[in-house]
Amino acid sequence: MVDFHGLGERGGDLAAEDCGHHEEEGRPVGRRDLHRGALFTVEAAEKAWRLGALDPFLGPAVRRQLTTFCDLSDAAETETQVAESASVMSRIAVDYGELRQSLLRDNRQTEDEPPWRTLRNGTIAVRLRLRRRLRHHEALVLTQDSRASSVQAQQWTFTVLSRPIDPDSRATDFAVTLHQRRGDVDESLYRADGPKELKESEDLVQQMLYGLSSLGVGLDSDVGRECPGVGQRGRIIFLEPSDEWHVQCHVCGVKWAGGSDILSEHEDRRYGFW
Repeated sequence: MVDFHGLGERGGDLAAEDCGHHEEEGRPVGRRDLHRGALFTVEAAEKAWRLGALDPFLGPAVRRQLTTFCDLSDAAETETQVAESASVMSRIAVDYGELRQSLLRDNRQTEDEPPWRTLRNGTIAVRLRLRRRLRHHEALVLTQDSRASSVQAQQWTFTVLSRPIDPDSRATDFAVTLHQRRGDVDESLYRADGPKELKESEDLVQQMLYGLSSLGVGLDSDVGRECPGVGQRGRIIFLEPSDEWHVQCHVCGVKWAGGSDILSEHEDRRYGFW
């Protein structure tokens, strides 16, 4: 059993236990049983098609997705509901195995450039590409941190793995924030904000944007400099001991003297913004 971020040698058993599975002779099949069956398929795929440094990204992602379909309640389900749940969870597990096989094939690709590949939940994307000068593949991985994300801002990590099939591959991480556009523009569109080190590589920036698009993220093509914080609530800074205050944009850091804490139109003056 591969240890994915603390799952341990009994990762599959623990996941089943976390899902509330207990052997009860004679009881009807429920989502907890389906979770255990899907997890068996997932673990079989991981043993058959090992992916080295990619496993700590893929393993937890598919397990989180399966857990969302695990009904911890004791409420009875109809046969139709059980069948629908079985179909969804089976498809997740099968797609996961097919994704692993595709990535292994990509790692042997020497001609065409492999595409970005994603899991069904839309929170992780992976691309293997051949670095011809270095004569080996590297992996690009996009993962979402749902715990640190909000409606207005999504937190992602863009990772570059120097040798993806090697468990000891060197990894370089870049923190990326997607800011939702607000106001008169389409609020389903986002603009990406990243560190200076990422901005310095035009190739990596373009790859990151392709990866986000493959996950279905709507990207604002507007090249204007308006800060994505416009229309949101800013940070009030009181200037003690006086009764004056400043309002600061929580996105780009621009300050105003007094006034409303709702950010008015202003330009984004940071580096690393697309």
